[in-house]
Amino acid sequence: MKYQLDQSRLPLCDVLTQYAKEDRVRLSMPGHKGGHIDTPLTKAWGAALWQWDVTELAMTDQLYHAQGCLLEAQQLLADFLGAEQAFFLVNGASAGLMAGILSVIKPGERILVPRNAHGSIWRGVALAGAEAVVMPVGIDETWQIPLGIDVNQVETVIKAYAVKAMVVVYPTYHGLYGDMAALISICKKYQVKLVVDMAHGGHLPFLPGRIPNPIELGADIVIQGWHKTMGSMTQTAVAAVQNETLTFGQNLLYFQSTSPSYPLMSSLDGARALWAVKGCQFGQDLAVWAAEFTQAIHQVTGWRTLDSKDFAGPVWGKDCTKILLVNDFGLSGFVVADYLSEMGIDVEMAEEALVTIILAIGDLPQKERIISRVTAALEQIRHKQQGVSVRENHLAAFLPSQEVAVLAPRPWWSMSCELVPYGEAIGMVAAEMVSLYPPGIPLLLPGQEITEKEIAILEQMILAGGSVQGCDNGVIRVLTEAVIKK
Repeated sequence: MKYQLDQSRLPLCDVLTQYAKEDRVRLSMPGHKGGHIDTPLTKAWGAALWQWDVTELAMTDQLYHAQGCLLEAQQLLADFLGAEQAFFLVNGASAGLMAGILSVIKPGERILVPRNAHGSIWRGVALAGAEAVVMPVGIDETWQIPLGIDVNQVETVIKAYAVKAMVVVYPTYHGLYGDMAALISICKKYQVKLVVDMAHGGHLPFLPGRIPNPIELGADIVIQGWHKTMGSMTQTAVAAVQNETLTFGQNLLYFQSTSPSYPLMSSLDGARALWAVKGCQFGQDLAVWAAEFTQAIHQVTGWRTLDSKDFAGPVWGKDCTKILLVNDFGLSGFVVADYLSEMGIDVEMAEEALVTIILAIGDLPQKERIISRVTAALEQIRHKQQGVSVRENHLAAFLPSQEVAVLAPRPWWSMSCELVPYGEAIGMVAAEMVSLYPPGIPLLLPGQEITEKEIAILEQMILAGGSVQGCDNGVIRVLTEAVIKK
């Protein structure tokens, strides 16, 4: 990677280090005053992290009017990402996606959204007052996971529905990705602004094989969730903007605190410098680590992992650090995840057919320990379940059969709605998203008519042990008949 600026610099981290050394009298927020209180967290963390937890002062700069260390830190980030502008996100990739949508679409206009989009994207469309043109995605018939959009269909939909902007998930939450260069070319041809949900892909440009980078290819806004794979603290993400005419910075104010966390932002500053210096080596090491990990799994009878060759449809490749674990015993992913949790192993995501595991740089110093623990656990599960078919009914695709449709989602609190048992909701119109979390892809969207198929899938998810958001205590929120008639 070639950079214009000195990427070894740590402007924010250096200022916070200096601030802590000066033993200043803190007559400002936050109330812990640098950790001068005896709490369980002080004993666990020590005083150092508290010392860095400061407010916006003359020395520490202001995130939303950056002129000092935060300005330099974000300039370094833009250089690192290859973008015109870059922003620290301290409310997750979700904040960036919602701000991005508000930046590329106006009320009443249409934005193309893939059916496997994260819930935050649909919320962004609702807040923008836009119409969502729902784009079908391929579903793998065997493993029942979304594969992504078919780029060959995008041009037809853009022309037919007068689309002004588009969102794409790249890679999917299972690490699958399609032809980004072709997609961006189509968007440029029709002057469609493109927001890329790259929440799970900040590390992709560093992996062997030069996975296409949407920032370099000319996407308008790209959001990366760095806490997922890049080593920054949970809740941190970054935004790359290639079109300075977009009002991303102003729109971001609606979704982030005016008192941003300095420990969170400094973790982004540190992660950027680390990857700038060691990123290419990290990419090589992660690819080798993923191969070692999958090989170890394959040596345990009855267990294997899925690769890009296991999927048909619009899949160009797969992120090697996303491990899709399946078994021959008939165990559902929910059951496997529960077994592993009992043995002290936590996975990223469980579904009916598989378990998703994320490998990242924090694994590299402890590879032997991880392989030993995981293979021993898989052997133990094999001996418990060998010859027993537990998953009798293969859960239907989490996403029901799809077609291009236009929805006008609105925030449910602005409409007249009621709560009904989900079994009685067939024929009604959903007022709120219902999602399996993780990953947070909605089964039901606001404004969508509820059919027997969605209710059957919802019931299966609940029975299978999935964590369902938007269906607490067996009830879901629907629009009242009066609203529907209007």
